[in-house]
Amino acid sequence: MVVIYIIFGKFIILSVRPDGSGEPSFPSTHTMVVATIFSIVALNLKHYVRQKPLRIVLYIVMLILTILTAIGRVASNKHWPTDVACGLVFALVFTGIYYVLSKRKNPHRDIKHPEPPQKAQD
Repeated sequence: MVVIYIIFGKFIILSVRPDGSGEPSFPSTHTMVVATIFSIVALNLKHYVRQKPLRIVLYIVMLILTILTAIGRVASNKHWPTDVACGLVFALVFTGIYYVLSKRKNPHRDIKHPEPPQKAQD
């Protein structure tokens, strides 16, 4: 994510903020970071929260916070809708990379159906 921010923010200024500040606005890094973190947390939530109703509530809360972040960036006049949309696309790409790398690191681990934790033997 840092590389994307540096490439677009420092070297390739595709658009400036709608508030006229002259700062680069593409992509929305707030949206990108929030969506990436929540997506990766969602992929791993079964490992840490066993109660399905609580997991569902957490999924909904993370989705709402991601949507509010995206809407808030546009409503605050800091980003264009395309900046936010591309931030979400980058988040999907980063989450996909995480998913592929996590499966490659431990191919027997299934994120959808995690193995129960092993008890430590004394």
